[in-house]
Amino acid sequence: MDAVSIPLAEIADRIRHALHNNLIEIGDLLLQAKAQLDHGKFQTWAMDELGIRPRSAQNYMNAAAFVKDKSATIAHLPPATLYKIAAPSAPPEIVEKVLAAETIDVSAIETELADYRHRQVTDARKKTRKPSRKNGEKRLAEHERLEAQARAAEAEREAEMRPFIERLKAAGMADELLHVMQDWSRSATLQRMLREAR
Repeated sequence: MDAVSIPLAEIADRIRHALHNNLIEIGDLLLQAKAQLDHGKFQTWAMDELGIRPRSAQNYMNAAAFVKDKSATIAHLPPATLYKIAAPSAPPEIVEKVLAAETIDVSAIETELADYRHRQVTDARKKTRKPSRKNGEKRLAEHERLEAQARAAEAEREAEMRPFIERLKAAGMADELLHVMQDWSRSATLQRMLREAR
């Protein structure tokens, strides 16, 4: 019955404060544990002893380190927003804005963070793409190279067949062979040459 008499806004504020205090305390304790462990042993220890995944442990530790010696307004940030602001990859201009604010509009900060991440992803994609003009030039060059290969192969086949065609022409058999070869699927070069020989 006592919980019902507390206004919802105060309940939410108390919960945020408790979450914040607990995550900061957890982060501080994790930082202490990490300092005592040999290099590379912390993640295994956190997972085996506490069931805390490496990324979650890093979030706790980042948040604890970030909040140290900061204003009370940071205490009102939801844990997810605090993790994002405390991350080493957080944009400095947004972090500075949060630290300088007397009151924090969490939804505005989340929107700015999302926009920043979107710009980062878009910029990264642009850097990995090659300009389409360059790609078009490469495709055209490849097409021309393949056509030149095909012409060279055709010329080679013609050179191989020329003596045979000359013998057929001399024997008067070029027309008969042309008639027979019209049904053969791979005889386009020979057919053209025989037509020329008539």
